[in-house]
Amino acid sequence: MGRLKSWVLGGVLSAAMGLCAPAGYAQQPAADATELAFWQSVGNSGNVKMLQAYLDAYPEGSFAPLAQIQIAELGGSAGSDRGHSAELTAEGAKGRRPQNNPSGDRCEELAAHPEDEASTFPGVSSVTIRGHVDEAIATCLEAFKSGDPKYAFALGRAYYVKSDPANHEKFFELAADAGHVLATYWLAIGYIEGDFNTPKDWPKAAELLARPSQANHARSLLFLGQYYAFHAKDPMQKSRAEPLFVKAGELGNAYAWAYLGHMYETGTGVAKQQIMARAYYENSIEAGGDGAGMGKYYSARMYFKDIERVSSGLSYHYFSLGADRRLRMLRYLEETAPNFPDAYDMRVTETARFLYDVAKFGVEEYSLDPATQSRLKRDEWEDAAELRERLMDDLAVALNRRASANPAKFGKQTEQQVASHMSAIRSDLSSIDQTLSAARRKLVPIEAYRNALQRGDECSMLVSMYNGAYAVASVNNNCELALEYALELTSSVDSGEPHRDTFNIVLQPGEGRSLQASVKTRSGYSSEAGYVVCPAAEGFVDEGDKFNSQCKSGGGMLGVKTLQLNALTKINQALLNLVYAL
Repeated sequence: MGRLKSWVLGGVLSAAMGLCAPAGYAQQPAADATELAFWQSVGNSGNVKMLQAYLDAYPEGSFAPLAQIQIAELGGSAGSDRGHSAELTAEGAKGRRPQNNPSGDRCEELAAHPEDEASTFPGVSSVTIRGHVDEAIATCLEAFKSGDPKYAFALGRAYYVKSDPANHEKFFELAADAGHVLATYWLAIGYIEGDFNTPKDWPKAAELLARPSQANHARSLLFLGQYYAFHAKDPMQKSRAEPLFVKAGELGNAYAWAYLGHMYETGTGVAKQQIMARAYYENSIEAGGDGAGMGKYYSARMYFKDIERVSSGLSYHYFSLGADRRLRMLRYLEETAPNFPDAYDMRVTETARFLYDVAKFGVEEYSLDPATQSRLKRDEWEDAAELRERLMDDLAVALNRRASANPAKFGKQTEQQVASHMSAIRSDLSSIDQTLSAARRKLVPIEAYRNALQRGDECSMLVSMYNGAYAVASVNNNCELALEYALELTSSVDSGEPHRDTFNIVLQPGEGRSLQASVKTRSGYSSEAGYVVCPAAEGFVDEGDKFNSQCKSGGGMLGVKTLQLNALTKINQALLNLVYAL
């Protein structure tokens, strides 16, 4: 056997050096520098695992015959199960590592991972390794002789940069089998991503991530949880994800909390609970880092789904708008859009919806005389006005960013079209404001008179304030204010012809008068279709069967709400044109 080994060795080395092989020896291709360095690092190791690593990397290599002979002499067999008990262990490496290991230090300097706790060096990125990859491979091959798994991991990183998937996988596996945490994790990620020129293999990755060495590695727990929750074929395994996500979250991983929130939001492996989902999304945001973005996106998406379900048709108080929280969720969408493309479109839609709701608040919660309202109510109106302007600006920005991110779908919306729609919205909002202002000027005397009677104000004040201030309003010597006005109601039943009724009403001193006019439809509901109040001395403009009758002096009084709702309809259409790029 010794003579055969020497003969083969001579032939192999001759082939590697480009010399003539002995007669009858099959000529092997000359080894390149990388293969030669690899062989020099394992050829005298007496380690079946390391020799097998060479054969796996270079099955037709210049030294393949010699590697096969050495494996046979050592009692192994070429091509044996790579998962067999590894001789490369962290404990063994510590015992074998020389006190002075220049190649090992240089290997770490060139290719150590920044997160490798076993390394005494700060580590480098893959981009940095690219600048000296050949030196890193040669140096780490030499360092690898010591048997320390951190050098195998560094060597695997260098082969990854070299685009050598076979050696990338091989050396990661050697380090992983020795219990190296990062090597195990990245080997699993390689199977998940298909980095080894093989199909993506979640089950194989899960086997690695479930090893005891990974029990306190947050990202290993995270991906193992993802496997059970979203990739395992057996649906009964989904519930196994929850404790893994919890532990990963407690170790500081924000993604884990976000995934756990998603499980509770969708009922994946757990009972659906919206409250729990919100709490875990908040945990993710508080944990910070890159993973917090997922928590922000999921939190905003869930919040706006709730808004969509409950907002339509409501009559708001200002606090019902939830301005602070809603603005925060819009900010989350702005921050996370680069990583979650749906956020661009969602931000446009929800900003538009918010703008409409604020405008609607102005219509449904207005008072004809702000002076009679509390300070709190006046502050709410001012806040709503400021918020409305802010949302107009935010909507323009959101539209621009959405178009930039998805020009194929939304780029057809020109700046001129956007500006035109925005201008129409501003015009209709202004129309609402002007209508309110006109109505207040006309109806303030009525409201103020009633308030004055309740407060017991002196007669002289009433005379000075209201005599002649309102069409046929007059104050007599007994401090009695009389008002006369006419009301016209226009309504239709089940889309039939409009029906019109006119009432002349005299309001005597101290009286209050309200009129509820309704019609009963076939479906049994009562509905008020629209009405206009004018001073009796003015009368109405005859508009035939149209609903929106006007006083001759211009502008309805109590009919102001009908005008506002018309303006809201136009605002809504303009917003739809912007949101859906019609």
